[in-house]
Amino acid sequence: MSSAYFDPAVGGNGTTVTDDSNVTTGLANGGHRTRFVPALAQVVAVADNTVTKATEASGSASTAAGHATTASNWATKTDNFVSGSDNSAKSWSVGGTGSGDPTAGSSKDWATKTSGTVDGSDYSAKYYAQQSSAAASASGARWNFDSSTTMADPGTGEIRLNNATFSSVTQIAVSALSADSGNPDISDYILTWDDSTSTVKGVLSIRELGAPDSIVVFKVSGTITDNGVWLQIPVTYVMSSGSVTNGNQLVAQFSASGDAAIGSITATTSILKGDNAGNAVGATAGTDFVAPGAATTFSATQNFAASGVTLKGSSTGVTTFTSANASATNYTLTIPAETMEAGFRNIPQNAQSTAYSLVLTDAGKHILHPSADTTARIFTIPANASVAFPIGSAITFVNQVSAGVLTIAITSDVMRLAGAGTTGSRTLAANGVATALKLTATEWIISGSGLT
Repeated sequence: MSSAYFDPAVGGNGTTVTDDSNVTTGLANGGHRTRFVPALAQVVAVADNTVTKATEASGSASTAAGHATTASNWATKTDNFVSGSDNSAKSWSVGGTGSGDPTAGSSKDWATKTSGTVDGSDYSAKYYAQQSSAAASASGARWNFDSSTTMADPGTGEIRLNNATFSSVTQIAVSALSADSGNPDISDYILTWDDSTSTVKGVLSIRELGAPDSIVVFKVSGTITDNGVWLQIPVTYVMSSGSVTNGNQLVAQFSASGDAAIGSITATTSILKGDNAGNAVGATAGTDFVAPGAATTFSATQNFAASGVTLKGSSTGVTTFTSANASATNYTLTIPAETMEAGFRNIPQNAQSTAYSLVLTDAGKHILHPSADTTARIFTIPANASVAFPIGSAITFVNQVSAGVLTIAITSDVMRLAGAGTTGSRTLAANGVATALKLTATEWIISGSGLT
């Protein structure tokens, strides 16, 4: 059995016809007399509905195409306005080429342009960010750059260089009034830039506020000239990077040098004194100080009491000075030589690559047997009778790495090994260090590492 259902959704009336003898829906057994024509009517209705829907679909497709074109225009059109005086998103973003171009700058300009304003007096976000960063780090004097190289009044809030080439600049002209709000007078501050007594008064760094990577550095090298409304600064070029633009604002930061040393040394000597004129001059032994190495007599200018004056020194300890004349108030004091001896502040070296006998000036030094000498050597401490080292003299022996074996010998006097107490010559291996100390006129004691 076959059937046809006329769905209301497609224009039918919801009836059904079949090809059997069903008394309600069938077309057989005479059913066609009452059901065939109504069925044809339903077929026509469904067809009409299909045509209607197709027409509607075509209209919708056309409308959709129009909307798509409009959407495309709003997105990308750059040769004219999209509607009225409104531009597309792309036109606002990058700028168009027709009569509908945005006249107040593209989005890219508003975001990144740094070479001037985007619209009127307004700058880009990047420009303001650079200015904020520069302002935060630039604590200094501000002037607007004037590209003229004439050394004259540059004008209120302006600065000039005497040469267009940074490396050839030797003079700078600045207004006494800065370019800060209100144009404050900063001349008193600028005049302090040459206060240092050094040849180089300080370092002057100049940056462009809108382009902080543009910088030039000078040394202030002389006296600043105050011309009232402007000042002239002598400089010496140090370095530069980038360039500066006429009319743009510059920030100058100054770092002062310390003063030069007071006075000058006018004599070569181990002891200096002031001459009350700001100079350091050589002091005179016996007049300005007690000369070391020998007993020195000097007249005291200080008044001492008749007794009880004590000075630490001499080989016998503390000497008490008493008055030979009960009425005397001034005394002559004799200071033993050993009181004044200072010794070395380090351990001076005496390198020897041959057999060597110590001399008096070796006291307080270290005698080095260097690595380069791989031959065994003997270093000898002479008898007190021939070289009288002072009691307390200390001499260090060093046998450097790779050097030959070193024998430390003594002639007729006694040298004891610390700890063991045995006497005689000693052997010092490579990398060994030993020190001999004189205890009495004829006795030494020695100890160290690598010593046998």
